[in-house]
Amino acid sequence: MLPAKLAKEAGYDQVIWMESPEFKKIQEVGTMNLFFVIGDTVVTPALSGAILKGITRKCFLEILAKKGIKAEERDIYIDEIVEAHLDGNLKEIFGAGTAAVVSHVASLTHNDLKMTLPPLAEREIGNMLKREIDGLRDGSVEDIYGWFVPVGMIRTDILCGLNSRYVVLSRMPTSSLKKKRSHPITINVLEIIFFNTTAKPLPIKKIERPVLHPDT
Repeated sequence: MLPAKLAKEAGYDQVIWMESPEFKKIQEVGTMNLFFVIGDTVVTPALSGAILKGITRKCFLEILAKKGIKAEERDIYIDEIVEAHLDGNLKEIFGAGTAAVVSHVASLTHNDLKMTLPPLAEREIGNMLKREIDGLRDGSVEDIYGWFVPVGMIRTDILCGLNSRYVVLSRMPTSSLKKKRSHPITINVLEIIFFNTTAKPLPIKKIERPVLHPDT
């Protein structure tokens, strides 16, 4: 898109999208959900028709709730972010996405004001969330959220049949996966994490490669 192209030409990595026509209310950063840490509170834009209902965003909010960290889903305006920066209360800004998990923002420029964020080592919330998700992925963190679904509950004709472990991070009801179906179900591939494991490969029979529908 043109705004992203212009931002890169000006030396920036990404753009924060703001709602028209006032261009004050913050929506997303690039194609990622956006989080701010202001004082001791984590805030993220409330979902609307224009904001991605990201699975990583949802996971972050559940993790924060479990850990007793105050989090708010609400309208956020750029003037509030500028004020928090000037008051010394803007601690972190980061994007949330399936691939990167957490993408820290080093600095944010609005008009002529460049807001530089603290060093990465001081980003307690963003670093914690990434550690938690990475730990869930590799098994070093216990799943206390009920996100993991045993492989046996997923029909093998909807998976790609490689020697990998499949973990569903979406909150699809387990009962819906147990139902007998006369045809393969469709599933959002962004809600499945594929990762290699040193454990014994899963016994997978010969299956056909499925057609997955990412917009389902």
